[in-house]
Amino acid sequence: MTIAAPKPHLPPVATYIRDCATYQPGKPIEELERELGLTDIIKLASNENPLGPSPKAMKAITEALPSLHLYPDAAHFRLREALAKRDGVDIEEVFVANGSEEIFSLLIRSYCQPGDNNVSCGAAFLAYRVCSQVHGAEYREPALTKDPAAEIEAMMRLVDDRTRIVFLPNPNNPTGTYIPRDLLRRTLETLAKKNVIVLLDYAYREYARAEDLPDAMEFYRDFPNLVVTGTFSKIYGLGGLRVGYAMAHPDLLLALRKVKMPFNVSSLGMAGAYGALADDAHVKAAIEVNNEGIDYLRKEFDRLKLEYWPSEGNFLLVKMPSDPKAIYDSLLRQGVIVRPVAGYGLKEHLRFSVGTMSENKRVIQSLEKTLKELA
Repeated sequence: MTIAAPKPHLPPVATYIRDCATYQPGKPIEELERELGLTDIIKLASNENPLGPSPKAMKAITEALPSLHLYPDAAHFRLREALAKRDGVDIEEVFVANGSEEIFSLLIRSYCQPGDNNVSCGAAFLAYRVCSQVHGAEYREPALTKDPAAEIEAMMRLVDDRTRIVFLPNPNNPTGTYIPRDLLRRTLETLAKKNVIVLLDYAYREYARAEDLPDAMEFYRDFPNLVVTGTFSKIYGLGGLRVGYAMAHPDLLLALRKVKMPFNVSSLGMAGAYGALADDAHVKAAIEVNNEGIDYLRKEFDRLKLEYWPSEGNFLLVKMPSDPKAIYDSLLRQGVIVRPVAGYGLKEHLRFSVGTMSENKRVIQSLEKTLKELA
């Protein structure tokens, strides 16, 4: 028999914590197994690489196992050196963290004070909002629109003398939309005249096919207030290890190095990321699987007469013809996990990650069955 713990007498929770948004991740497969007793489950909810980690990453992780009794390199030297070589920057311009979210959090903790604000585009990655609010900063974003120029214009109107960080995801999650090259340059030029940090979030950089979506490092040298972030959770298939990185001027990164925890990235995370960087063949295969999969899903959503947002990522945001919650729940009962996005203000949509072709076909079959049942 379990004895209930006595209720603690606690001081009040900080107002900005009590009122902050809560990030809801995609439902884990294990959770659905517990809830419904299912075993044959596919997850197309969190924009993960359906091919999994690369063989070189797994080999590097295996080789690192005998050293788990030792603390990891707090300076992340070998991984930072490899990233610096890849992107043509000095090692002092590279920062490695426990996922991109830690970089967002450290930047806000370092540069924001009560009364400051951060700004992004409409329906931007929810972590920008959460990280801002848990550190007491106001978060602002305009109404969502499919016109990137109009949205940037609306976003810029939210920037004032208390704005400290402007987050520019390119492409954005969960919409998959992007900021074209000329518009991005004009935006960076305008923001360079203000005392703000601009964070270019390129988590999905490898998946993009649009010719006018600039390379992550294209404007890096032109704007010293720029931070470019990336992740090993998407194309590199290492979401379970939580490794992100940033490129920025060493002076900008100095504050982050002061406030980060000493061993913020595990030795297995660094080993896997280092191995993944050397596996160009795996990245190429993942891109091919995504291109084939997203083209298939677009064709099928067209056939089903479902409206979706054009996407440069490894996912599609799709407007549902009826209650998205009912559709989501029906898919769960069929062992298919997709992503609700009501937390982004997208109450009529679900987001579908690209899987293997067999997974893509199964999600379409399950969705078509659900739509017929709910019609």
